[in-house]
Amino acid sequence: GLGRAILPALVLEVALHYVYYHSISHNFSRIFHQFDNKVFFVPPWEVMAVAFFMLNFIYLKFLVIWRVSAAISLMDGLQAPENMRRCVCNNYSFAGFWRSWHSSLHMWIVRYAYLPLGGARARLLAVWPIFLLVGAW
Repeated sequence: GLGRAILPALVLEVALHYVYYHSISHNFSRIFHQFDNKVFFVPPWEVMAVAFFMLNFIYLKFLVIWRVSAAISLMDGLQAPENMRRCVCNNYSFAGFWRSWHSSLHMWIVRYAYLPLGGARARLLAVWPIFLLVGAW
């Protein structure tokens, strides 16, 4: 319920107060080119650290949105499916990431697109139209 949304919401609020994710992501190149148009070398570990924190920020933001929405739907008497079953840092394959990131969309695609297109029997033929559908969406 709402209790599952409160802790991530508080963490997000504190993170947004102390770390300026939006400014960092939109001004990353300006931060390192600010003195006389000289290009400063940015070590790869710094770029990876910024990417890691941005990915976790996006995860936390969507976690709060989906959990608050699920709590509101519970107040209306509807059980919403659990999206984001695992942390974004706990995925070791693209397939695992897709299954846990937006699991309700994944279940819908499997039921109404993948299985009718042949499922595992025609995997290569079934995956491409679904990939194009999700990409266009």
